[in-house]
Amino acid sequence: MDEDQLKILEIALDCINNDKDISILNSQFDTKQLNQSGLLSIKPKIFVCNVDEQSVQDGNKYTKGFIEKIWKR
Repeated sequence: MDEDQLKILEIALDCINNDKDISILNSQFDTKQLNQSGLLSIKPKIFVCNVDEQSVQDGNKYTKGFIEKIWKR
C-alpha cells in the first residue's frame, strides 16, 4: 500500500468515526486514487423509502424527516 492510499484510509476512518462528510476525499485525491481504495463509503448512494400509495408523490412525515437528516450531513 502506498502513502496516498494509507492517507485516504486514515481520512476516511476519521470521517466515519466523527460523523463527518467523507466526500472531502474528492477534493483531496483524484478519482483513480479513490477508486483504487475500494471504499464503499465514497460510492454514489441511492436512498429508498417504502411508503404507502398516498405518499408516493409527495412523501410523508417519515420521508420528510429522513430527507432533512440526510441533507444536514
